[in-house]
Amino acid sequence: MSLLPIKHDFGTLTRGDTTDARGFTIDIDGAPAIWGDGASAFCQARDIQTGDLVVEWSTAAGTLLLADGAVLLNELPPATTRDLPVTRCTCELEITYGDGRVKTWLRGPLLIEADIAKQ
Repeated sequence: MSLLPIKHDFGTLTRGDTTDARGFTIDIDGAPAIWGDGASAFCQARDIQTGDLVVEWSTAAGTLLLADGAVLLNELPPATTRDLPVTRCTCELEITYGDGRVKTWLRGPLLIEADIAKQ
């Protein structure tokens, strides 16, 4: 039985604002997880009502950095966040190891809210 994915609250993202970079450490039995050469990852937020993709970070786009035992979701600029829908999402972090194994490590809520000052 797998204990993955780990429940994680991804917090709140305000439309039109620069997001904060978010870092995570991932250990297996107290040691940093080793992804292996050629590993890749993405973190997607999908609308809980429609399942539509709302926002994504990925190693391919350079918005997600991956190192053994660590994941960094880079900040997103206002140009990326300003047109996001105001909604509740489920966010998930998936890592593809260098040997081809795929694991979903984190899953949890992400709230996207309006920026009151910009309405």
